[in-house]
Amino acid sequence: GMEAARVAALRGHQVTLYEKRDKLGGQLLSAAVPPAKEFMGDLSRYLAAQLKKAGVKVELGMEPGPGQVASLRPEAVVLATGVSPTVPEIRGMEKAKVVTAEDALLGRAPVGERVVVLGGELVGCETADFLASKGKKVTVTRRGPRMAVGMMPLRRRVLLDRLADNGVTLLAGVRYEEVTPQGLVVTTQDGKRLTLEADTIVLAAGSRPNVALKEALEGKVPELHLIGDAVS
Repeated sequence: GMEAARVAALRGHQVTLYEKRDKLGGQLLSAAVPPAKEFMGDLSRYLAAQLKKAGVKVELGMEPGPGQVASLRPEAVVLATGVSPTVPEIRGMEKAKVVTAEDALLGRAPVGERVVVLGGELVGCETADFLASKGKKVTVTRRGPRMAVGMMPLRRRVLLDRLADNGVTLLAGVRYEEVTPQGLVVTTQDGKRLTLEADTIVLAAGSRPNVALKEALEGKVPELHLIGDAVS
């Protein structure tokens, strides 16, 4: 969204950027939190500075609905509405203390000493890395057979080695059974039923695109574009 606004302004368009939170950056903010990822913060700071330089009007803490957007009479609307976390359907989940990976990384939700992370791709493993660095006892679970398969091989190896060094337990190929007051019950690849004790369950099991605003605006504005994670 920030890059689209920057480029549009450089091409001579009059651009207003609306951000529902009180700070620009979106997922770059949480991406910069895990160990060895601090450099990611440079990108959000750079883009924020470039928006100011390019004359983009930035409205923070605002999430206009379809009626408000249409009332502005824009000639074009670009939606970079991102994603929402996927919540696995596990019996008893509604009774657990569940936080998203983003909230855990940004300190928006307290995380207990014993943590189970649901999801073993990049976000789950990096969140586990961060929590382990804070002294938490962390277990990462996923249904798939291997951890972090979407990462570049060298980065993956470094991250998995660091998780091992920090005592993080990695359980791939599990079947989720239920959530109890004690934690998460799973069946392992070899058929063992385990209760993973947890004070907090962290969601990192994928995302779904936020497309509700796009659907509501279709036919109400002259030009509509969906970009970024909201597309894929």
